Amino acid sequence: MERPKAAPGLLAEIAAQAPARLLKKLDGNPRLAEAWTWEGLSIRTEGGETVRLEPEGGVVSSMGQVFCSCLLAPRCLHVVAVLSRLPVAEGALERAVVESGSTGETGGVASPAGRAATLPAAASATATGSTAASASAALLPVQVEAARLLWNSAAELLAGGAASAGTILQGELLRGVHACRISGLHRAAAAGTRVVEGVRALRGEAPEFSLDRFATDLAELFTVAASLRTSGRAEPALLGSARGDYEAVGGLRLFGLLTEAVSTASGYAGVATWLCDEQGRLWSLSDVAPGTAGRARAAYDASAGIGDVTLSHRALGRAGLLLQDATASAQGRLGSGQQVRAVVAEGRRWDEEPLSGLWRTPLADQVGRATVAVGRAGDELLFLEGSIAGTHDAGLVLVTQGERELRVLCVPVSEHRELSHRDDLRHLARATGRRVRVVGRLRSDRSPTIALLAVGPAPAGDRGAAAEGEPSGSAWWRLPKTWAGRCNFGLDLLQASYVGEGAAGAALVGLRSDGCAEVVVSDPLEPLRRRLHRVALGGRDVLPPGALAEVEREAALLARRGLPAAADLLGGFAQAAQADVRDASGALRAASPEGFALAWLGMAAYEAEAGRSLRRAAWLGGPAGTTSPGLNPR
Repeated sequence: MERPKAAPGLLAEIAAQAPARLLKKLDGNPRLAEAWTWEGLSIRTEGGETVRLEPEGGVVSSMGQVFCSCLLAPRCLHVVAVLSRLPVAEGALERAVVESGSTGETGGVASPAGRAATLPAAASATATGSTAASASAALLPVQVEAARLLWNSAAELLAGGAASAGTILQGELLRGVHACRISGLHRAAAAGTRVVEGVRALRGEAPEFSLDRFATDLAELFTVAASLRTSGRAEPALLGSARGDYEAVGGLRLFGLLTEAVSTASGYAGVATWLCDEQGRLWSLSDVAPGTAGRARAAYDASAGIGDVTLSHRALGRAGLLLQDATASAQGRLGSGQQVRAVVAEGRRWDEEPLSGLWRTPLADQVGRATVAVGRAGDELLFLEGSIAGTHDAGLVLVTQGERELRVLCVPVSEHRELSHRDDLRHLARATGRRVRVVGRLRSDRSPTIALLAVGPAPAGDRGAAAEGEPSGSAWWRLPKTWAGRCNFGLDLLQASYVGEGAAGAALVGLRSDGCAEVVVSDPLEPLRRRLHRVALGGRDVLPPGALAEVEREAALLARRGLPAAADLLGGFAQAAQADVRDASGALRAASPEGFALAWLGMAAYEAEAGRSLRRAAWLGGPAGTTSPGLNPR
């Protein structure tokens, strides 16, 4: 049975009333309740006490819905420990779908496109520079206060570091999330929820935790809260929209493209199936709920739950679908309401229209679409064709052909043992020299990198007779016919017998003596990014006075690399970490977290924009500085 969700403000309410000694015990063992026996809505502790949950609509929202058999209930360790292991309610499910690219950073993203999934359609115009002042609205005092509450809690988190953020601080963050949610600040609330879930994943040593993603989420929280708390007006993009805004889109003719496994650090798992319409637009249908990575396999074979068809996600990712009275969000997520009518139709192979057109889109357009701040769900997907050049420590290398040769590192989406990403990659590496088509999600790495979602043979990749029903040139590709010529990584179990040996006499370029392909990884921003991440984990204590000399050397290195703005930001941040003030008694104490948080946010904003510029340059060639004046090239 899936666990219910907990309302954001509930943990804060109970933690505020629980004795400090009990909270200290829980902070020392954040996963305490995981060792207890969970039987549906009843949890039995090691000492024999029983915690009972009575959610409404799958959500525990008040203290009256939580009961414990111990004498201290409800202000007891057992209740707080159980509530701390429940997923946060409101908006988490929709976010989990767009996080799916990021389970192994998942690397994934939150990609810019993934972060934008909480925004309304009007945000696209805002991000591309069109004026939207007429759509801005005056903020209410309660909204400004909610944003201020969330900012202050996040600043305290940064000052102390996520690694030491205990139950009380998490509760304060959730209080801010709740205040933002009920006042209509949906984007701020979503960012705050992601940060809390990141803290929980870190302190619970969850394998899905990604430091890069956590820093990105924290920067998003600061960016949105800072704007809301200081501005009297806000555009729709800054406010965001509530989850579940689905509108009628009429009839659709869709073709299954692939299905990906979803497993997030926030405790959600399942699958998302991508479909393509006749105009080449992407749509998604998901089954994501609280659970571990193993839930993805069960969801893969479960009904996709759209209209009155009983098609599984495994079949839907390869079949066709006719929809009437369809509904969808502004980002392309399909609704499954009772009014939707669906009929199964013939699917398409990757070498047939309209799917084949996805691979004909110029790489520059694909990368540009994937690196913008706002877009439809699926905009972060890349469709590449090339030859398997060899293995790499992190995955395998694909050499694409086009205006210039490009080496792309293909890494697994997830390292979960319940999923087969790593095994699938190992078997695919047998086909060195063969040409393939792949679909992957753009990673934030500085060198061209994708998280591999699906693979199939290139239509004319090899000479030789093709097997019956297969596109020309794929005789080496021996997948089951029901797979329709492609493998969904992590879900379909690729076997050695399905993939032939590498092409005879294949010219493998750039191999080291150990047989691994070289991938040049150049990251001029690494000193800045490392400081951002270390502070997000450990707070201002990781920058004691003794570290200033090392920071100065790092700033000098950034300046020599042609990044003087980065050097200045790093130096200013180090000084902000040393800022102390004297209280009324004359004693020195740490300054307010305000200036420290603003200095960190300045570095994070620079790193994000400069990183996008460097990433585009790595994929497309040319000097990085030509795409972003913030790089300050010399």
